Amino acid sequence: MNFPTFYTLFSSMIIKRFMLIMISIVIHIVVRLWEHGRYSQSTSDGQNFIKKYLTNADMWRNDFIVVMNVGNNDPKVNYSDITLASQCSVNNLHHLPELVARWNGPASVAVFAPHSDFVKAILGIHWLEKCFPKTFIKTNFHLVYPLEHPPFFEDRELPVILKDMVSKSAPERKKDSYCTKAMDALKSFKGGNYVLKGQQYPHNTLRNVAISGIESDFVFLVDVDTFPAIYARSQFQEFLKLDEYRTQFLNTKTAFVVPAFEVDENVIPTTKTKLIQEYKKGNVRPFHSETCKNCHEPTRFSDWIAIPEKHDLIVAYEAEWKESWEPFYITHKSHIPLYDERFRQYGFDRISQVCELFVSGYKFIVMNNIFVVHQGFKRPHEFHSSKNLENKRNFKIYIEEFIPDLAKKYPSANRTCTDGGKRKGIAKSKFRPHFKIIAEKKATEL
Repeated sequence: MNFPTFYTLFSSMIIKRFMLIMISIVIHIVVRLWEHGRYSQSTSDGQNFIKKYLTNADMWRNDFIVVMNVGNNDPKVNYSDITLASQCSVNNLHHLPELVARWNGPASVAVFAPHSDFVKAILGIHWLEKCFPKTFIKTNFHLVYPLEHPPFFEDRELPVILKDMVSKSAPERKKDSYCTKAMDALKSFKGGNYVLKGQQYPHNTLRNVAISGIESDFVFLVDVDTFPAIYARSQFQEFLKLDEYRTQFLNTKTAFVVPAFEVDENVIPTTKTKLIQEYKKGNVRPFHSETCKNCHEPTRFSDWIAIPEKHDLIVAYEAEWKESWEPFYITHKSHIPLYDERFRQYGFDRISQVCELFVSGYKFIVMNNIFVVHQGFKRPHEFHSSKNLENKRNFKIYIEEFIPDLAKKYPSANRTCTDGGKRKGIAKSKFRPHFKIIAEKKATEL
């Protein structure tokens, strides 16, 4: 092959390669422009979608925005009924079908929905109502987000199946598959109550919002992953009709304590008889047995376990308030003090409220049959890394702010949450913390 022929072939190959590269670049640019246009349109549609829900938004305590009664349900509640109240972030929405089905009655749920979680929460609620219509027919949902973290639509973060739920309905013959995928999508939501970047999880704000959305006279506030006995509501309704309730507890400040247990991952007892059976096998134990024994010990679990399950719900015994106690309970809504919203993240959020119940004159009555169970044993090493610092900070708020404020709020009360529960002049800060704050401080200094 002579040089001119070689040069011609070589030049031709370079030109072809150059043309292929240019075509590839053009295709890449066109695809990116198309994706950008599609994403921009999707984002625009998402923002319009958000605005539709924000028309009913209200300010809450100058820090949060609340959107009440999200969803398609407008349950008519009997005022003498008991409403289950709870709160969660979007990554815990998947617990609600089990929780609300067990309760089998009215429920009020506050969902923490900052930034892109706002859209996830709306779509998750849409899924719950669609796939479990009978379960959630009497459930009201409320969305809460901080002023500094307003809703924003980030299309790429959402599972495809949830993106389509607002505009499309699943064919009935494909509903089981559709809802299975939706459940998987909800479980895929990442994050957690204590690991939200740049945000403090506002348990007590959410609890107060949930309570404010209740129409019935009685409220039963639980965590989203604690499940009641299947007959809890129906038995308590019958108890309210008894002479025992009318003569001893009507118009009184009474918290009807519901014992709390934690269970092996594969065991969720539905009745007290089954719970006792699993308790004897070691598959059930008192809540926070390893992580905060004082938080539930005053419930007197041994005494409660010794009482066999009966057909009717009756009073088992009266429990004595002690420091660190944070029981779940049912009470009349008219008397209940709000949860103190200064407590965020981990520690003293429920302890402080039960303390106020005690100081304001409540008595604590443990019921014989009903209970709640948390799925999975709580282990000390499983807590988030900043738990001890958060607990220390909230203990400081509890002693230096909450307790003095409580003394001003109830000046004639003969009870206090320090000095063993009895007021002796000026209260001393002798509170026994449920985590060893001093030990943690010394360890930090080393």
